[in-house]
Amino acid sequence: MRMRRSSPPAPADPILRWLCRSVFASAIAYFIAFGLVQTMVRWSPTHAHDAALAGQPIAIAMLPLLILVGFAWQSHQRGMMLLGLLGGIIGLTGWIL
Repeated sequence: MRMRRSSPPAPADPILRWLCRSVFASAIAYFIAFGLVQTMVRWSPTHAHDAALAGQPIAIAMLPLLILVGFAWQSHQRGMMLLGLLGGIIGLTGWIL
């Protein structure tokens, strides 16, 4: 009994790939913006409320830019690597300070 070769897998649906990429970029961008606000609160523990109020507009302004960087910057891998690097820098800044 001869085994038949299976056909190569079909390429992923471009709409599904686009949707997954945009959701992933949005989630990473949201966590970077959230980390930015948390870092600002840690920088000024005595004035945490004021620091959060100052950090929220900055994070809201950065969010669309971060989503665009992660999703549409020349290639999916470069954008996600840049978002990961930014998230790591913000996370380390909040952890060290």
